[in-house]
Amino acid sequence: MAQSIGAMCARLYAMEQRWRGGMERAVSDAAGVAYEVARELVPVDTGRLRASIGAEAAGLGATVRATAAYALFVEIGSGRGPAQPYLGPAFRRAAAELSAASREVIG
Repeated sequence: MAQSIGAMCARLYAMEQRWRGGMERAVSDAAGVAYEVARELVPVDTGRLRASIGAEAAGLGATVRATAAYALFVEIGSGRGPAQPYLGPAFRRAAAELSAASREVIG
């Protein structure tokens, strides 16, 4: 019985490693999708806002952001102009990609 428990633990560990690796790739890919879509959708005047968009993925987490001081005002609008969303739509597209990839990884 001890061998069967040990074998089961080994199989579970191997499964967890496959899932973790697959999910880390899926998260990284989704961050790339969000980055690309945000750069496609962002309105361009000087190019500074587009240039400020960046993405990082590490493990099971990722960050996609625009660092220009006025990035939020473009996204949600202000008294100076209407909303021109670029990050929200990018995140929704990336979330859909991540959901599909997760189903593939987990099976």
